[in-house]
Amino acid sequence: MKKKLLSVLTAAFACCLAFALVGCGDNSDSGSSDTVENDLVFTTGGESGTYYAFGTVLANYASNSTDTQVSAVSSEGSAANIYALQDGNASLAFCQSDVLSYAYEGTNIFEEDGGYNGFSIVGALYGEQVQIVTCNPDIKSVADLAGKTVSVGAANSGVYFNPNDILGA
Repeated sequence: MKKKLLSVLTAAFACCLAFALVGCGDNSDSGSSDTVENDLVFTTGGESGTYYAFGTVLANYASNSTDTQVSAVSSEGSAANIYALQDGNASLAFCQSDVLSYAYEGTNIFEEDGGYNGFSIVGALYGEQVQIVTCNPDIKSVADLAGKTVSVGAANSGVYFNPNDILGA
């Protein structure tokens, strides 16, 4: 049952993405009246992560189901994906909602450059969970992490910002 539900949800999201992509193509004339450029770059996440794998599946589905060719590319994570959109190096991107909020409001990593809000949200993938794992039995709360070395993920990835926000609080 779970597998069937996941398949249905993935197909539904892919269809939504495919429909959203229809309006994203570049309709500029490249010299031939019959040629329409429909290539999109979709920034995802690191090659070993879930975002890259899922983005590749969605890009392949959209490319095989529409006239739009979507290329999923790996990236350094959510903040890099926002910058890729801002710089015109990507048409679509995965991004955690907290990082979207930082960009839109011009806070955190986006404070210095004033933020960026020239994007639209196509859909939500899933709620992200923050997990704190330790092998030290003396650590029973976030406060007990004070003064300890904590792994927080790749710099500027969505995963990086979660523990920094939690530890900062």
